[in-house]
Amino acid sequence: MQDISRLLFYAYGETGSLDTGSYIVRLRSIPSAGALYPLDIYVLACTVKSLESGLYHYNVRDHALEELKQGDFLQSIIPLIQNSNNFWLKQAGLILFVTATFRRNQMKYGERGYRGVLLDAGHLAQNIQLAATGLGLGACVLMGCMDDPVNDFLGVDGVEESVLYAISIGRPARQHQKNTEEDGGLS
Repeated sequence: MQDISRLLFYAYGETGSLDTGSYIVRLRSIPSAGALYPLDIYVLACTVKSLESGLYHYNVRDHALEELKQGDFLQSIIPLIQNSNNFWLKQAGLILFVTATFRRNQMKYGERGYRGVLLDAGHLAQNIQLAATGLGLGACVLMGCMDDPVNDFLGVDGVEESVLYAISIGRPARQHQKNTEEDGGLS
């Protein structure tokens, strides 16, 4: 659980706030167009010590995981993500799904808000990969999601909020075998 906590904090966590005089801007570990942060992270826990298998939403403000549904969903989700090369999924300790709520940016930037969402998605993917590497984990960005079934699984409508990509997280192959034998997965 400690690995997940650090990964999420370093990738997307709230790092402070700025009082502008008119309002307070909550700062995070990534840049965001207009500091609007239109992205959300859903965590599918597969083999994580001290965390039940299931789907969670990352609450940035509280730096906490909110349980959405319990269960082992890995085998049912594999065909919905990059089915042609699912090695990265079968070995995952967890899978992160990044979604966007487009209107968060469009309220300020109109149609151009879509560009900001895509830039933010790139910043987040990079931060997740950097944080994972720093923690000795492997990360693989998987863009081959079947949007509608994945949106349904996450409980988002696919219009106001939609999945952008998934990232499988786990221990590198040699390290995975050693750690799985010792303690059962990610911490």
